[in-house]
Amino acid sequence: MNKNEDARYLPERLNREPTVIRGLTNNELLLVIGSGVVVGLVLGVLIVVLLLPGQLPAIPTSMALCGYLALRFGSDRLAAAKRNKPGAWFYRMLEWRLHHGSVSRLFFRKASLIDQDATWWLRRERVQRRLRRKRQDRLD
Repeated sequence: MNKNEDARYLPERLNREPTVIRGLTNNELLLVIGSGVVVGLVLGVLIVVLLLPGQLPAIPTSMALCGYLALRFGSDRLAAAKRNKPGAWFYRMLEWRLHHGSVSRLFFRKASLIDQDATWWLRRERVQRRLRRKRQDRLD
């Protein structure tokens, strides 16, 4: 390629977030581990209150264990769900589920996600027909 010649293509993967661990990006990794840690916190508090009163180290232990388990098993499921889909699919799916879920109806009164199902028509057919006729007239 000459130095004056431009690149003929721009790979789509240049704009993607890099994969960090087990097929997840940074944001997805934090979401998976964070959700595991929150579940571990709830389980740890329940264990301390119901089964082991006075054993406070059970809380961080269950948080670490659930975070690890979420990374180990949740990342495989999320990576499999993301396979062969566009890069922003995961974030749009989360947005869609938050918008249409029962939790959003309780906490959010105003819809922030545009939800429209319509067929788009550009009305270019007439213009293209005219251009074809003009080309045909020039050739004749």
